[in-house]
Order: sequence, then C-alpha cells, then structure tokens
Amino acid sequence: MSGGRFIIRAAQLDELPMIGAALGRIFGVQSPDWALRRSRMPHFQTGMHRIGLLNDQIVAHVQIAPYTLRYGGARLQVAGIGQIYTEPAYRRHGYSAALVRDALTYAVEQGAQIALLNGIRGYYTRFGFTPVFPVYEAAFNSAEIAALPCPLTVRPAQYADIPSMAALFERHWGGRVTFTRSAESWVWRMAYPDPQLQVSVVGPIGAVQGYAVGRDPTHALEVIVNTPDAALSLLAHSGQSDAPVVSWQIPPDDTIIAFAQQIVPIRVSAHYQPDGGWMARLLDLGAMIDALLPELFAQVRVTHPRLARDGLIITPYAKGIEIGLRGQAGTFSLLNQRDFIQVLFGSLSPVTLGLRSSLAPESVALLQALFPPRIAAIAGWDWF
Repeated sequence: MSGGRFIIRAAQLDELPMIGAALGRIFGVQSPDWALRRSRMPHFQTGMHRIGLLNDQIVAHVQIAPYTLRYGGARLQVAGIGQIYTEPAYRRHGYSAALVRDALTYAVEQGAQIALLNGIRGYYTRFGFTPVFPVYEAAFNSAEIAALPCPLTVRPAQYADIPSMAALFERHWGGRVTFTRSAESWVWRMAYPDPQLQVSVVGPIGAVQGYAVGRDPTHALEVIVNTPDAALSLLAHSGQSDAPVVSWQIPPDDTIIAFAQQIVPIRVSAHYQPDGGWMARLLDLGAMIDALLPELFAQVRVTHPRLARDGLIITPYAKGIEIGLRGQAGTFSLLNQRDFIQVLFGSLSPVTLGLRSSLAPESVALLQALFPPRIAAIAGWDWF
C-alpha cells in the first residue's frame, strides 16, 4: 500500500449516502435512495459496511450482510460479501484486498459459517473462495411468446400481495439450497423497493398465481408461477418487447419451464466459471458440520437404514474433511476444502471426484448418499 495513511473501519450512518453515490458512479447504476434502503434492511447495522479511508477520504468499501442458507433441514449462517469497490484513482495499491480480509474477519466475529460472493474472474481464489453456484438462463424467442394467449392480468405488485408471494416462494423454492426469507425481509422489499427492479404479479389481489422480478420483463431474475394460465400470461406479457430474445436467469426446474416447454421452444443453460461467479469460502468448518450433521445423517439413513447416529464420521482438519462410516475403512475419503464445498453444493459430483481422486467405490457411494443431486442457487431477488 502507498500514498498515505490507510485505515479500515465501520461506516457511519451519515456516510452511507456517499457510499451509495460512489456505487452509482463506479458501477453505472444510480439509486438515489440507496442509503435509506440499506439502513432499513432487516438486521442492519453500520458495521456491515466497512470502508477504507486514505487520509480520512473514503476510497474503498465492502458490504457484509447476514443470510440464512437452507440446506434440506439444516440452516447455515452465511456472510454475503458484495458491493466491493475502490475509487479508480486508488486502485492497484491493495486496498480492496485489505477490505476483503477485514470483511472475512468481521464475518467470523458475527458467527458466519460460510462466506458467499459474486466475484470477477481470477481474483477471489487468493482469499480461499471456490466457485459453487452457476448462473442459470432460460431464453425464449420474443415473437413466439408474444403470440401466446394472456388469460390473466399481469400488474405491478402491491403491498397486499406479500402473503401470496411469500407463500409461492416457499412452495417453489423450499426444496432448494437457497436463502430463506423472513416476513421482515418481504416487508422491506415492498416498503423500500429496489428502483432498478420491476416486480409484477399475475392475478387479482388475494389470488396471486405467480410473480416476476427483473430489470424489465425481458430480463427476469426470479419467476414463479403456480398454474399454466399464470405461465402463459407472464410469457405473453414478456414477449411484448422490441428485444428479439427474452432471457430469464432462473433454475432449470422452475415450474414455468415445465409449462413453457410444452408450447414454445426454450433454451436452458447453466453458466459456470472456473475462478469467478458465485463463490464460497468456509469460515467455521466445525460449526458448519455440526449444523449439517442431522441433515446428512438423514440422507445416509436412506441407504444405510440400520446405521447408528455415531456411525457417520465427518472430521474437519486444517486442510480438509474426512468422511466415512465407522468400522468400514473402504468408505473413508479425505476431501480438500475446495472439493468439499463443490460436492456440498452440487457443482462437483461424487462420481467425477472419485474418478479424479481415485476414490474407492465404497467412498463414492457414501458421498452420493450424503450429497444427492440438489438445485443450489441464489434466488435473483436475494442477489447482493
């Protein structure tokens, strides 16, 4: 580092407008009420925003927000690290790296078991981050879906729609590895909406059959429908655009995809990056394993119904995790932290890991039982 005295500390409330203005200037997304929206976020505290000051001037920033990750019946405490920037004139002096390290320390102090971020390629692996979640996409021809019937009304969401929307989210995302949403977070979303996003619902108040969240109808981040009529209506509504393609960043098992593939062509894809995109880093492996054990034991009992509770051995070490069944030497494997994270979240299959690492068939079978295929994704409205 160079150029003066650089310190890192928690932001103060009256500094949030300056941070919001810098985010808008650097990333080209203007949000005049960003500071108000952030300060009203559930569980907000100024310590979530860490700033780097050079001679008392804010030159860098990072946000660390608390989330709860649903993993089957387990709940993991997550630090969502985002909104990282350094002013252009002060880059290449290590300020962002210092802030990331400070953010990880803060996250551990707050009790987070794992950190997540959406990172540029080739940078965050140095801090121990590993790619996990892909970005999914479903693409439609605008002209084809514009020709579909629209049996229901598509309208802007209202405050009174919250209970219906929350129930739809639980029904359609409840089985995925994703963030939970509290009642307070739903109220915050509607009371302090992100001005960059549009939220539309399908159906009358009190009988909402679906909703979509996105920058505009052709670029949705989250789409949920509960009926074929809701699917038709959202598709037809989204096709009314000059854009040739409607692109939604939604998982491949979304209900609307199952409905749509019966009536229109659709292209579904998953985009992984080898050293960027959605990435995770373990912070407190012991606490995370303690939280996961009941869920993992329930999974392994499907194939080993007589297994005793202490028969599943998962032991964390400095450089990895040992997994096996007590008294069955062939089932044991030692995974480094990168492989464990990727197997946990489904971006690396146990079969592929076994081929690459020459694992015994018994250990591969155990990993398959512990970590069955799951859709792991962060719902678009939760991105940070």
